[in-house]
Amino acid sequence: MLDQLTALNAGHNTDAGRRPLPPTLAGAFDLSLVGMLGHSLGGATAAAAIRADRRLRAGANLDGSLLPPVTDGTDRPFLLFGSDPGPGPEDPSWDQFWTSQYGWKRELALIGSTHTSFTDLETLLPQAAPALRLTPSQVTQAIGTLDPHHAIHTQRDYVRAFFDLHLRHLDNHLLEHPSPRYPQIRFLR
Repeated sequence: MLDQLTALNAGHNTDAGRRPLPPTLAGAFDLSLVGMLGHSLGGATAAAAIRADRRLRAGANLDGSLLPPVTDGTDRPFLLFGSDPGPGPEDPSWDQFWTSQYGWKRELALIGSTHTSFTDLETLLPQAAPALRLTPSQVTQAIGTLDPHHAIHTQRDYVRAFFDLHLRHLDNHLLEHPSPRYPQIRFLR
């Protein structure tokens, strides 16, 4: 994807059908400010990609296990943002990553969440529950006890704060310490 964006930014037509592209695409992207995030296996992919491609300036993993060599860390900023209670002893990958990460790092947990809380199901499942004949207990088991609206907005605010800090050099200080505005965030490290 970055190769294609680089070509577009240089004015090359990367459209497979060779359809004309808007002339304003040339030079439209600041590719020195690119980050990557992912959930679950996508989080592991973000960690692998940042190790493999120097064009990625920052990365975030939303509740995904990490696999070697990713557990060796990187010199670029990386956010580990997990569900509650997060990876336990059965998944040592975050501890391994933390120990070897030599760039900026932070680990947060979203209290009252589950692995699924970082997906579209956080908002869709409560809406679809009646049609799917899911009980409130089944919905809670799937997405956790945190109100979906709060879960989504908290995730957006913290992920945005991370990328703003490391790509745009805008610091709202949200990642420095717990905030009374977000009691559902636990700073783990």
